[in-house]
Amino acid sequence: SIFLEKAQNIFYLIYIILALLLVIKGYIIRFSGVLFQQQTVFIDYYTSFYSTVINIGCICLPFSVFNIVYYNRLSTNLFLQFNYAFALIVFIYLFYRFIYLLKRAFERKISSFHIFFYLCTLEILPWVIISVIFNSFLEEV
Repeated sequence: SIFLEKAQNIFYLIYIILALLLVIKGYIIRFSGVLFQQQTVFIDYYTSFYSTVINIGCICLPFSVFNIVYYNRLSTNLFLQFNYAFALIVFIYLFYRFIYLLKRAFERKISSFHIFFYLCTLEILPWVIISVIFNSFLEEV
């Protein structure tokens, strides 16, 4: 149907945008390391970031399979609780990673300006951009 084709194209576009944001974030991390002359800290962050992406992908797989297999078989309330549990696990994982990286930055005596720059550009801004793009696509569909 036309609706499914339009929705499928939008999701392809979302995947492309997310992939581009991941690549851009990688370049920003490398550039930040050179700019602030803190290559070792930003290499740690870069490694942590891509490890996080891989780990969240591994966490996401069973939840995605469950959602696909049991979509019409479970009550809406149970289905939503299961997805909220997934979102909570991802949030806890990201929060732990954030605290770990912040602790590492303070151990290396990074200035507050560097930490503020890191928080704004590499942690908060990508989530804002992704949510704005995702919400605009949801309004179109």
